[in-house]
Amino acid sequence: MQKKEKINKTCLIMGGGQMGVALAYAMSKLGYYVLIEEQLDSRRQYLEKFFNDNNINGDILEYFYTLIILFNENDIDIVISALPYHQNFKVAKQCIDNNVNYCDLGGNVTVSGEIKNYYKKKQKDTTSVVFTDLGLAPGWVNILAEEGLEKVCRDHSNDCVGDFVINEINQITMMAGGIPITWNPADLLNYNVNWSIYGLINEYTDDVTIIRLGKKKIIKPLDDILYETIAGYDLESFPTSGGLAHTENIITNKPSISCEYRTLRWPGHCCTIKNLLRLGPELFKKVLQKHENIQKKNMVVAQTTVSSKELTWKKTINVIDDNILTAMQKCTAFPAAAVADYIVQRDLYISSFANGVYMEYYHINLKTFHDNLRKLFNGNKYYV
Repeated sequence: MQKKEKINKTCLIMGGGQMGVALAYAMSKLGYYVLIEEQLDSRRQYLEKFFNDNNINGDILEYFYTLIILFNENDIDIVISALPYHQNFKVAKQCIDNNVNYCDLGGNVTVSGEIKNYYKKKQKDTTSVVFTDLGLAPGWVNILAEEGLEKVCRDHSNDCVGDFVINEINQITMMAGGIPITWNPADLLNYNVNWSIYGLINEYTDDVTIIRLGKKKIIKPLDDILYETIAGYDLESFPTSGGLAHTENIITNKPSISCEYRTLRWPGHCCTIKNLLRLGPELFKKVLQKHENIQKKNMVVAQTTVSSKELTWKKTINVIDDNILTAMQKCTAFPAAAVADYIVQRDLYISSFANGVYMEYYHINLKTFHDNLRKLFNGNKYYV
């Protein structure tokens, strides 16, 4: 493709899959020159067309480039990994070692922990800002949890630790799911796989962290099905892995608080998944692959609730596919891009930012985050 005029800010996106494409679109909307690395020839051809059709200023790179070469040849402001989660540490390590800002979509507790531990070891020697677990869940719903904590704290006018009330909050619940727009009673799964199969399998099979009265507990996924009415839809919710992410860091050992993340699906999905898992991992994966990228319209429904003894703060998300991006692409890439831009703008209120920092959700300036989301959604409604 013909190289277009370079602009001031540059991002490098690792991986040109569904979320990499959406991140390229979002970062371009926020004024970035977009470099994207992709291994597959067929996918690079698709990316060229997508860049041209959507007027994205940037270049598509073959995957054989090493990051150190790219860092030397380009003034890269931030790297965003849209690779499968098990490849994130390799990318994050190179960014930390070379003083380049890094963020990812995360979702795997072990990998995110490895990145955090490596950053802590190198903290005195790097100026990188590092932020894992951005996307929808973990990501957007967790940022909303921080917002809810701040709002409830302010309403109580109580003593706070940091920005957050400690002795009044008793429950934080985060829920999210990408589902077909309509429920089909003849379809036992009622689900279209429109993001990473590896990430989905990780959600359904890894242990789940929850907080009960300030104590961390590990439970099994897919248990404790509840029924919810959210944004007018009657759905089921159940615990899955990875959604709590950084949120647990501010509430562990706070004896009044319980916190959990739950996945949302159409009723019957969870029981179907449990039965499929009994068939073994390979067959389970094959079944999911048959439901991958089905051309049906989908939506994202998500909700974060923060409750105290007297108050309840709630924010609900409902987004549908459009002609450019799916609902899941938008709800995963847009919050990640909003935060990535915030990192580059160096707008944090913490003094250590100039020397690099491992970011938590409470570091985000909520006004900047929501302003960026409004730009990316182009005035379309996403909170209901």
